[in-house]
Amino acid sequence: MDASAVNVNVTVDDFDSVLSYPDQAAWQTPDPSSPTFDASTTPWWMGTYHKTDVIDASVSFNFIGPALFIYGSSGPAYGSYEVQIDSVASTFSAYAANNVSGSFLLFGASNLTYAPHTLTLRNLGAKNGDAGGNALLFDYLRTTVQLAPAGYVLMLRFVSLGVLTVEQSYGIKHDLRRGRPGPHVFRNLELQQIS
Repeated sequence: MDASAVNVNVTVDDFDSVLSYPDQAAWQTPDPSSPTFDASTTPWWMGTYHKTDVIDASVSFNFIGPALFIYGSSGPAYGSYEVQIDSVASTFSAYAANNVSGSFLLFGASNLTYAPHTLTLRNLGAKNGDAGGNALLFDYLRTTVQLAPAGYVLMLRFVSLGVLTVEQSYGIKHDLRRGRPGPHVFRNLELQQIS
C-alpha cells in the first residue's frame, strides 16, 4: 500500500449492488423492507447478511485497490469456503466449536497490487473432515482505494441538495460548512461509507 497516497476504506454491505450473486436463490437474507426489520437489534453491518448451505454458492466483487477484508460468521454450523482473488484461490474454514457473536474476519489481505482485481467468495461446505456444517455467512467487505497516489492532487466536490458545495483538496483538509479542518464522512445512496 502506498502510504504517501490518500488511502480510503470503503465498506460494501452484502446487499450492495456492486456485488454479484450468480444464484441469489441459493442465499437466505433478512428482509430489510419488512415493517418488523430493525437493524439495531442484529450484530450484522446494516442489519443484513447473506447465508447459504448450498455448495458452490458464490458472490463476486470487482475492485481496484491494495487491500481487502471479508467479514462473516463462525461457529459449529459453518464449514469451508474459498476466497479467489484473480487467479489465486485459497481455502479456509469458518468452523468454530462455539458461535462467534458479531462479525468475524473471514479473510484479509493488505498486500495486493494497486490494480483491478476480481474477488469470488465461494461456499465449499463441510470438506476434508471439517467438524462443521455446510453453512457460510457473508456480512460485508472492506476495501482500500487510493485516491491520490504520490504526485497527484485529489479534488472531491460534493453537492448536497443544490444548497452547499464542499470542495476538498487533500493536504488542505478543510470543511467549508464549518470553516475548520476535517475529518469528514460522506455517505452515498447505497450506504458505502467513505471516511
